[in-house]
Amino acid sequence: MLIREDVQSVLFDTSKWSVDSAKDWLKSHGYKSGDVDKKSKWLHFRQNDPKKYSRYATSGKGSSQAGLKKLGDKGIIFRMGYV
Repeated sequence: MLIREDVQSVLFDTSKWSVDSAKDWLKSHGYKSGDVDKKSKWLHFRQNDPKKYSRYATSGKGSSQAGLKKLGDKGIIFRMGYV
């Protein structure tokens, strides 16, 4: 069975990124930069509806971070969805 992987959300560390700088990065790298979900430590920019996926990576207490892909030390994380 072939499992396809997509970027479900792009997360930006609020200690390194403002909303405007994150949106600029997203636009310059071909990602959607619409509405932002502001959390205490992360800015979340949804790329695809989570309902599209059979599962997707989550983070937090007791959950796996296997599907979270970090972009070096830039304070950017890609949350992956699996179809």
